[in-house]
Amino acid sequence: MLDLFSHRNKSRVLLIAALILLNHLGLIAQEVEPLMPEMVEKGADASAPLGMNYNNLIPVLVNAIKQQQQQISALRREKAALDVRLAALEMRTERRAHTRHRRTGSTS
Repeated sequence: MLDLFSHRNKSRVLLIAALILLNHLGLIAQEVEPLMPEMVEKGADASAPLGMNYNNLIPVLVNAIKQQQQQISALRREKAALDVRLAALEMRTERRAHTRHRRTGSTS
C-alpha cells in the first residue's frame, strides 16, 4: 500500500497534482508510471497504449490536502503564540523606554 505520509510520497503527490494542473488535459501514463505505478493501467497486449486510472489519484490527493490542512493549522497556532510573545516583548520595551525617559527627565 502507498504510504501517503512519507516525505518521498508527499513530493510524488505534489508533482502529480502539479502535472494535472499545468496540463489541464491529463497525465502521460509513461511519466506517471515511475512515480505512481498504481495509477497506470496496462492492457493484455504489451504494445497497447498505457491508460490512466485517475480514480486512484483521488484518495492520494484527499489525504495530501488533509495533511496540508493539519500543517496550516499548526502554523496558525505557532503564529498566534509568536504574536503573543511579540506583543509582550513590545510592551516590555515600551515600559523600559518610558522608565528611562522619566529617569533622565527628558521631555519630548
